[in-house]
Amino acid sequence: MDTGDYIRLLDLLPGEPEDDIRCDVRVVSLADGEPYEALSYVWGDYKDLREINVAGEPISVTRTLYAALQRLRNPKSKRTLWADQLCIDQWDVVQKTHQVNKMRDIYRGCSQCLLWFGDIVEDMGQFGVQDAVVALDFVQLCSGYHENLDGSKPVPASLADPQQLDGAVKAFEALTMMGNTWWRRIWTVQEAVIPRKAVIIWGPLSFPWSTIIRAAWDLCVPYRALPPLDILIKFNHLLGGFTAPVRGLELAQKGEDPLRLLQRWRYREATDPRDKVYALMGLFKSMPFPSIQSCNYNI
Repeated sequence: MDTGDYIRLLDLLPGEPEDDIRCDVRVVSLADGEPYEALSYVWGDYKDLREINVAGEPISVTRTLYAALQRLRNPKSKRTLWADQLCIDQWDVVQKTHQVNKMRDIYRGCSQCLLWFGDIVEDMGQFGVQDAVVALDFVQLCSGYHENLDGSKPVPASLADPQQLDGAVKAFEALTMMGNTWWRRIWTVQEAVIPRKAVIIWGPLSFPWSTIIRAAWDLCVPYRALPPLDILIKFNHLLGGFTAPVRGLELAQKGEDPLRLLQRWRYREATDPRDKVYALMGLFKSMPFPSIQSCNYNI
């Protein structure tokens, strides 16, 4: 692939859930404005692989990417994505360096970013899809609840009986940093901050990232009206793990001093230690450190 502003895009071909995953790859120029969605996900175990078909060839991908592609595939039409595992040659250091340097442009140029929070496995005995729906109902209730002075935002029926919320509480925990590895990876910081629009994909469910941001903000502002106490108390022990990382991402979006940014996200994990810095460089229009003018995987 040439350098410049060229990137690879993945055309996820249509299919039913039981069908093999088939994709095509093509090279496009960012300047052409080709519409695509960017995928934000955790790679997972490098040894836990699944096989898909890319341009007629078998390719191994991690189980988490396989699950995301399986869920995102349309039954009748192709879906164009950018996913680093397939759109960057991970073994070509020169290409990888070039593409990582373009991460800001890639995520800024997508129509929306799909934040893959994983599948909901019903047979694990923890919670099911309906519990996850109720957990998201709680987030939606918290978003803008202080504006509910006229009673225009009633409590959803799903939350009406706090004694029946145990499954929803488990689902809410799986949505937060205590239960979801998406919050622990360094790369997902810029993947949530840079795109103009983002949506959480959680199993069969989708939820606007903007509502997550609003709910976290409203739960932190003093003297604002909060949802009914008997509901809030069920989720109370998990709220810190929900609001803190979301508010951190909001601060990153508004812009922070480079050293403060590195300090804030130092707990995030990276397989390659260099990515503890490189994964945050896309948050700046130009490299903020004189000694690091670009990402370089040869050092």
